[in-house]
Amino acid sequence: MTITESFIQWLEGQGVATFGQDLYLRRVPDSKNTPTSLYWIIPGGGFPLGRNRTGEMIKQYSYTINYRSNKVKEVEEKLNALEELLNCQNCIVLDGYEVLEVEVNVFPSDGDNDEEDRETGLLQVNIKTYKQRC
Repeated sequence: MTITESFIQWLEGQGVATFGQDLYLRRVPDSKNTPTSLYWIIPGGGFPLGRNRTGEMIKQYSYTINYRSNKVKEVEEKLNALEELLNCQNCIVLDGYEVLEVEVNVFPSDGDNDEEDRETGLLQVNIKTYKQRC
């Protein structure tokens, strides 16, 4: 399982959204086939931070999490609640990864309206992990 899949699985487990219904990866399908209010995640890559004492690579992954709705206040409320959930120390467990730190580095911000005049917003999160050697 990739870290992105594991992160999506964790979001589902927290009741944030359900993948393929109101949570999507990279882009949202045609709006005729999706609800108005939903999230989509864009992986931003990452980079190595170094190695720990036993030689395992410490990596940082970056994600942009977007939310859209017809209701301006809903966008703000959903993203602020998600920011608090993500910034909870030692709260995130990702299957197959040892999570060292999670940090929202861009707090919820107002985005532009989409082509159907829905409000959008986003936040960015960094996830620092390591995997034990095989």
